[in-house]
Amino acid sequence: MRRSVFALVLASLSIVGFTTHAIAAENKLARGTVVSINAGAVTVAMPDGDRRFTVDNRTTIEAVGAGTMSRRATADGKPGPKLGDVLKVGQAVEVTYDDVNGAAHAKRIRRVASASVKAADEHPRKTSSGTVKSFADNALTISGRAGSGATFEQTFIIDSNTKLFGKGFGTAAAKSGGRLPAAGLIANGDTVAVSYNAMGSALRAADVRVITKAR
Repeated sequence: MRRSVFALVLASLSIVGFTTHAIAAENKLARGTVVSINAGAVTVAMPDGDRRFTVDNRTTIEAVGAGTMSRRATADGKPGPKLGDVLKVGQAVEVTYDDVNGAAHAKRIRRVASASVKAADEHPRKTSSGTVKSFADNALTISGRAGSGATFEQTFIIDSNTKLFGKGFGTAAAKSGGRLPAAGLIANGDTVAVSYNAMGSALRAADVRVITKAR
């Protein structure tokens, strides 16, 4: 199944196409079950209680089938799918968010298989995005700007457990028998989002999503 990432436009509550936006150097991550959806927010039930996340035109939604719904709506000359068409109450989601004026603002909402988080996880996952500066010898370095406007540079370890996501990756992997070197998928200048775990002074990439390929 293909996952698609789309931008949410609050004026029409539609999912309107592939988007890229800046993500601060470090964001917070929450996982739970959707308990309510309305025009400007999604409420998620988590072990420590319900949490309300605001959504706006900077929020991206990643969900299986969203791309198909959007293309069908475009072909029929209709508005794109609404938030409630892509996310449903009872679904498990992972929310990448930051705190804005005391409110939790959702930068990305991703449907996941389970709402549970392993209690034994000693290394909470964080998210960072930027432009690929270099990728060699199992190390990925990106640079970008944090929410404060300051520049940053981070290097992540890429290993056999790191998952790579991007347009056409599945097809390319299938053609190569299910295995494809990461070097053939990620290039300097690509815009990527990296979910990672800080393990001491090292940052290990859990997954890397190519948002926009360099031209």
